Amino acid sequence: MYDFLENEAIVFFLGLCVFFFYILNHKKLKLIQSGKIFIACYGFILMAWLLTNLESFWIPEVMNHLEHLCYTASSVLLLLATWSFSTKRENHNDPHQHF
Repeated sequence: MYDFLENEAIVFFLGLCVFFFYILNHKKLKLIQSGKIFIACYGFILMAWLLTNLESFWIPEVMNHLEHLCYTASSVLLLLATWSFSTKRENHNDPHQHF
């Protein structure tokens, strides 16, 4: 069984604080280009941090694999979001375009 590390619990707690900030400001954050993808990306990171803490208590091998799958999904979503920025920027050369 894995050891419980306090720093991982602190990271998850801080991540929940950022998620609470998102809940308070979700209308403004949805206006960001590819905002939904960024939010899904953060959701996967938050889930990975939760799984990191759960692997100390319950089926550690499975939790570890799920954690890394969440990190992979988050990375793919981040790639899609940044790619979306570059393709939309190239297709629209409007100087008044807002991000």
